[in-house]
Amino acid sequence: MKMVNQQDAFLKNVMDLLRFTWNKGFKVTGGELMRTVDQQGLYYARGLTQTMDSKHLKKLAIDLNFFYNNVWVTDKSGLQEIGDYWEWLDERNQWGGNWMNFTDTGHFQRDPE
Repeated sequence: MKMVNQQDAFLKNVMDLLRFTWNKGFKVTGGELMRTVDQQGLYYARGLTQTMDSKHLKKLAIDLNFFYNNVWVTDKSGLQEIGDYWEWLDERNQWGGNWMNFTDTGHFQRDPE
């Protein structure tokens, strides 16, 4: 599948995810979608990421902030249902909250392979 088709499918899943979270009573604010190699390098140097091969570089990842009753929710247990829904939408979707070596509960990505 061409990259533009992967990016389009990814954003359609993001729309579904947003609808799901709003229906659950969350407010959502956006973080990063596209990231430059230079920005990724800065994050890597600061230990904020463990890879220079981020899906953000391909526009196949997004960071979101979730608020419930105006409280920023970052814990895995508070977002597990949202992460499970994301991974249910497509077998190529991955939620950073389920990673074993690095937990990033606001991170949602798609593997293009």
